[in-house]
Amino acid sequence: MKKIIVMIGLLISLSFNVLIIPCMAETRITKNGVYTLDYLKLSPDKNYTVNNNSFNERTFLFVFDSNLNIVQTVRLWPQSRSFKLVPLKDGYKIAVTGEGELIIS
Repeated sequence: MKKIIVMIGLLISLSFNVLIIPCMAETRITKNGVYTLDYLKLSPDKNYTVNNNSFNERTFLFVFDSNLNIVQTVRLWPQSRSFKLVPLKDGYKIAVTGEGELIIS
């Protein structure tokens, strides 16, 4: 009887450890360049925020649609607050200029 209780207790404690799922948002750090949603592993039609993580460099972010029309432009100062991006669609491109590091989450 004691062996069964010990085995059940062991199985229950192991099952709780298996069910723990990390729920942190995945962030993407981008620098100067042009990126697609696939390259950044961003899902279409979701809301994302962007902020400049560098200490002394300004950065500009441009969002283009599939016809290369500008959808959104954001100028980010060093250590800026987070800005909301428009919901991104398939075929959108993101251009980053400047020496700062942007975090998209």
